[in-house]
Order: sequence, then C-alpha cells, then structure tokens
Amino acid sequence: MARPCPGALVSKPKDLKPPSFPDPQPDLTGAALSELTLSFWAKSGQSDPTTWLSVSQHLMDAADVAGLLFDHYLSEHHRRLLASVWDGDTSKARAALVFLAGVHDVGKISLHFCCQHTGLAEFVRELGLPVPEKRDVQNREHLPHGFASQFALVDAVAAGGGERESAAQWGVIVGVHHGRYPDPAVLGVAREEYERGDGCLGSDPRWHESRQEIIRWMARRSGFPIENCAETALPELPISVAAAYSSVVVMADWLASNEDYFSLLPQEERREPLNSVKQRQRVERGWSRAKVLSPVRAPRREDANPRDHYRHRFGWGPEIQPTRAQQRAIEIVNDEDPDLMIVEAPPGSGKTELAFAAAEGLMRKRGLQGVMIALPTQATTDAMYARSVAWLESILADSPQEIGIHLAHGKNDLNEGFLSLFDRRQAPVQVYDDESGGGRENGLLASRWMALRWRATLSPVVVGTIDQVLLAALKSRHVLMRHLGLMGKVVIIDEVHAADTYMEVYLETALTWLGLYQVPVVLLSATLPSDRR
Repeated sequence: MARPCPGALVSKPKDLKPPSFPDPQPDLTGAALSELTLSFWAKSGQSDPTTWLSVSQHLMDAADVAGLLFDHYLSEHHRRLLASVWDGDTSKARAALVFLAGVHDVGKISLHFCCQHTGLAEFVRELGLPVPEKRDVQNREHLPHGFASQFALVDAVAAGGGERESAAQWGVIVGVHHGRYPDPAVLGVAREEYERGDGCLGSDPRWHESRQEIIRWMARRSGFPIENCAETALPELPISVAAAYSSVVVMADWLASNEDYFSLLPQEERREPLNSVKQRQRVERGWSRAKVLSPVRAPRREDANPRDHYRHRFGWGPEIQPTRAQQRAIEIVNDEDPDLMIVEAPPGSGKTELAFAAAEGLMRKRGLQGVMIALPTQATTDAMYARSVAWLESILADSPQEIGIHLAHGKNDLNEGFLSLFDRRQAPVQVYDDESGGGRENGLLASRWMALRWRATLSPVVVGTIDQVLLAALKSRHVLMRHLGLMGKVVIIDEVHAADTYMEVYLETALTWLGLYQVPVVLLSATLPSDRR
C-alpha cells in the first residue's frame, strides 16, 4: 500500500516554488569538460602506477551505478520513500539520486586532496595550476573532500538562483558519504578552510570553477535542476528521506570504487575520455560482475484462503489445521496492512510459519524488498536459517527467480549450508534450479560483496542475530548502510522477550527508525511481560 512518508510534506521557505526538471542527457561524457577539469585525479593505481581514474570518470561510474540501483536493487517501497519529497514522482527521485551520486566526490577537485599524490597532481601542474607538496599545505586535514563536495553543491544551487538554505540539506547527503556525521563545530572549521584556506576562491578561482563545471555537467547529464532556477527552492528533507538518499549514494560509490568491477584506466589516455558507447559498456560490464541482488518477488495466489496458503507454502497435509492466530495474521495483513504485529504464543504453536506468512503478504502489499529475521543467539539463528531456506524454496517453486540470502552472525563461516552458496570466484552461485526454468535465472544466492563489513543487512533476505537490528540505533560509522538494508524489508524479531533492559533501549530506538521508514515489524514471543508489551 502506498503511504505518505512521515514528515514528507514539502515546505518551501518564502513560498518559493520547486525547480523544474530538465530532460536528462545520459550520453553526455567527459568530452564536454575542459582539459583542466578532466585532469583532476580521483583514484590512483596501487598495483599498477600507470593507471588512474579522473574525478569525472569516477563520478560518471557512480552516477550510472546509482541509476541501476534505483531500477534493479531498490524496492518499490524504497523508491516511494525517495519520491515522497517530489510529490511521488519517481522519475524526479531517480534524477536526484543519479545527480547526487554523480557529484559526491567533486570535492576531490581541491588543493587539499590533489596534493596527496604528487605524481597525479602533475597533470594539473602541467596546465598551470600550482599544487604544492602535501607537507606544505596548511590545515589540510580540516577540509575532507566530502565536506568540499557538500559546500560546492550548495554554492552551485545558489549560483543557479536556487535558495541556499534548503540546498544545504541536500548538500549534507554528499558530505557524509564516508560515513562520518560531524558536529557543527567540525563543519564550521571545514567551512572556514573551504572559504579562506589554500586553494579557496579568493586565492585561486580555478579550483572553484572546475568544481562548478563538474556539477553543472552532471546536472545536465542526470536531468537535475541546477541552472536557471531563480526563485526556486529544493524541497525540505525529512530525516528518513535524507537517510535513504545518503545510503544509496554510498552504495553506488562503493560499487563504482571496486576495481574488480570498474577498472582503472591508463594515464596516457587521460586526454581521451570514454565516449558514450564505451561508458555504457563499462557500466554494463561492472554491473554484471557485481551481481547486485534484486528484490524478492512474492507470488500472488488470489484464490488461496489462509488455510490453503499454509498447507501449500509449508507442505502440510489435510490433517494439519492452521491455528486461529495463523489464519488471523493473514487476514490482518490483507485487511489492515499493519505497521506492528505482536504475536504471543507458546513454543511449538507455529509462530514462525505465522511470521513467514505475514511477511510474504506484507512484501507483496507494500512492494518491499525482502525480510530481515532476527534472533537472540547464533544457535537459534542457524536453526532459523534452515527453516527460512525451506520457506524460500517453496516461494521459488511458485515464482522462479533469484533470491539473495545472507546469514548474519560472527560465525557464519561454520555454517556449511550457507557457505555452499558461494563459489571460488567470489560471485553468487545457483543452489536451487526450477525444473521449468533452468539456467542461472532461478535459485538462492549469496553475495560476498554484500557480506563484507557494514553490508550485513543489504541482501534481500537476511537471517541474523538481533544485534544486526540493534546496531541501527547506534551513531556509528556507516550506520546508514544498515538502515538501507532494513528500510525496505519486513523485520521479524523472534524471542523478543529475551531482550534485557540494556538491549531494550536500543531496540526501542531501532523500532523508532523502522517506524520512520514505514517498515512493518513482526515481534514474536512466548512470554512477553505486560510492562514490555
């Protein structure tokens, strides 16, 4: 069910109108940029010192990956959340996401960053722009390139006639792409360095001009309104929407920065930027190698009543009758579309099957990506993993597809069933083959990329210990990546009564975040105390 995002009503300062979106120009390449702007480096070759990536090339890669994430990884629920500030227009949400990913590293066009590699800095020195050695740049650490990107974006909006105050909210999205969330004092120091430090507009405007050139170029490429925006204001950002944009930008950056997917290019070809055909081929090749997992497609059985659903999904014979609670769970999902379900029943009464049935209905009803199942211990998590696989295989029999799954706890390398989902090339492999489909289009998959640090919740289906949910309540580096994984799923928390007083504080905060994202939660318990209920 499509629902408005909490706090998503667009309020514009001074009754300014929203900007009009131009048509995107996705075939625009680095050939449209000046020689100086093409010469700033973003990534250096560690294994091969003759390779590099320019800022413009890395930003093109990140922007194109962001578009693919929007189209193929994000759920309908994610897309509605991003579009909520654009009156539900998903084309504007996509353009905004592609643009933000496409300018997230524009702050690398700064003296504070460029000086860190004396060899690659030589490319701009050759064009007459002085770049001192790293040791000679004062207060270099005061201006991380993420903050420089943030300030440059706000400047670009203001230069195009847009309202600066509302633009500042959007600037934060690119400013935090390295997962650090600064206090105002730190940001104030960075702003001072940006405006008055080495390489600032007053000392040498060429740094500023190249940053602005990149931003305008990416705005045209993505179709985002930057130029000719007098008397307009970008919409205000609820924190839930800002978190959604920020986290997807980070994911796009991580994928585009992976040299196994997007290789560095020869430095000697730096004056010959890729044309649109080669750029499309590069992105298609990188996306194919990354094997990003798509949302689960929950099958629809219009003629099935609750009793028939349980028998079909869990292989029950006619002698087994679903409990009244199990039947009511499906009815409540269909009729009321609940945000929170609390299920209390004794052990062995079928709470797990109830939760799976509710999750399947909620995924389908809200256009969600998948499900997160959280348990108190690694042992109970392993047991639930086996039951989850059986449930998913039943879904696959009804709707052949690829379903990504991750076992999220510290000793998942001891679970042979889970390890069997990986092959030696560190790519997803097929472990279930539907008889009618065959090939690599159907099956349970596991992604090594999504199993790395900070990414435990990104797979469409995650079975893990409850800390994977509780960590979403902490102000820690890249916590928004956990949020990204949770904000498009049904969240099932089993044995919630096992949470102690300390854990309850984090659980309450995590549930608050899930409420902001309008994520449905199913809490299961055998004995839930009345005060906790």
